Amino acid sequence: MAERPAAVLLVLAPSGQRSRVALDSMPFSIGRQSGNSLVLRDNRTSRNHCRIVFENGSYAIEDLNSRHGTFVNGKQISRHVLHNSDRIEFGVRDSYQLTFSAEQQDIQRLLGQFGSVVASAGEASGAGNLIKLRSLVEVARAVAPRPKVLLLDEPSAGLNEAESRKLGETLAQFVAASGTTIMLVEHHIELVSSICAFVYVLEFGQLIAAGTPAAVRSSEAVQEAYLGRRHNVPSA
Repeated sequence: MAERPAAVLLVLAPSGQRSRVALDSMPFSIGRQSGNSLVLRDNRTSRNHCRIVFENGSYAIEDLNSRHGTFVNGKQISRHVLHNSDRIEFGVRDSYQLTFSAEQQDIQRLLGQFGSVVASAGEASGAGNLIKLRSLVEVARAVAPRPKVLLLDEPSAGLNEAESRKLGETLAQFVAASGTTIMLVEHHIELVSSICAFVYVLEFGQLIAAGTPAAVRSSEAVQEAYLGRRHNVPSA
């Protein structure tokens, strides 16, 4: 009998909340009825919507004659052998989205992405780029042991917009795959929005806003303090 490798589902709820659920037991049932391995709190999904099984050395997802169907990477399936980063949806808009993650492969891939960010920062010369490179190396070292909680203090310092965007994407994927909680101190609003589920905004030591990134960005106090009243703020 093939040894079952560790795998997880990265869950994005309709509220925007993210969580990580290990595939501890097989079959792994998914639906809105209590008692399922993963309960979907959306009345549009079926009571017993689908399940994940492990057969012949691979994970596979099977639809259980659900009302709106089970979709993998945008295509409706009856049965599908799962691969790393496959996206699972339930046939209705603005519902749950699951991402299948073969855990060890995913962590190694993400650590490799940190390496590529560091390498790109090191291609240019000059004191500014050396500071940038040192900062990214420190971030890469911090995430490598997969800590439960990680405090990052302005990791985007010295990075340009493209580098900050890449760092944010990689950190967000790392959080989803590893389950690490990041406490981020940062002034780069786009980076904060891409990583954080909840944000506190301080001005001169005083709390002026708290909430989801979208709620905070729409706050008049935040716009005045950090973005300017006339700044056209896109939704997060």
